[in-house]
Amino acid sequence: TPIPVTIASQPGPRYRITRVAAPGAEGRPEAAALQDLVGEPARGANVVSAQEQLIERLLASGHPFAKVSARDVLVDHDRQAMEITLDTSPGPFATFANAEVSGTQRVNPAFLARFTDRRLADRPYDPARVARTRAAVTALGVFDSVRLDTGDALAADGRLPVTLAVSERARNAIGFNAAYETRF
Repeated sequence: TPIPVTIASQPGPRYRITRVAAPGAEGRPEAAALQDLVGEPARGANVVSAQEQLIERLLASGHPFAKVSARDVLVDHDRQAMEITLDTSPGPFATFANAEVSGTQRVNPAFLARFTDRRLADRPYDPARVARTRAAVTALGVFDSVRLDTGDALAADGRLPVTLAVSERARNAIGFNAAYETRF
């Protein structure tokens, strides 16, 4: 005979985030935005989100090597509180260097370098700008693949190297057709 079993659960108290600190990025607007998390529920997803937001903001503000080197989460059960510390290294501010182009066959590499440099060269690093530039080169319609990479270190002049590698599409025939008709 089956034995009836009843499982009852009662949710405990809700823990809240009471402090978010980012040593290494104090006073920066990118870190100040983390204070929006204070008062939010203390969940792992909020901790990961805080770290991702900080890195995204630092990258978008011209720091291509920004990273969080350590994440410390302290939970105080007596206060039902969570404190988050993200040890941050923004890294140097950088602008883009002129692009180095490879993989062209019929397209003039100097044209492609100028096309890319108008969108990137001497502007602050921003991953969104890299994505928009890659999309603009792809939209030219003559390449099978477009890869736009940035360097792992700054060049001697303090700018971030940019490499554009393309693979051209096979030539296509273009035809034109014209017709004229009159009806009386």
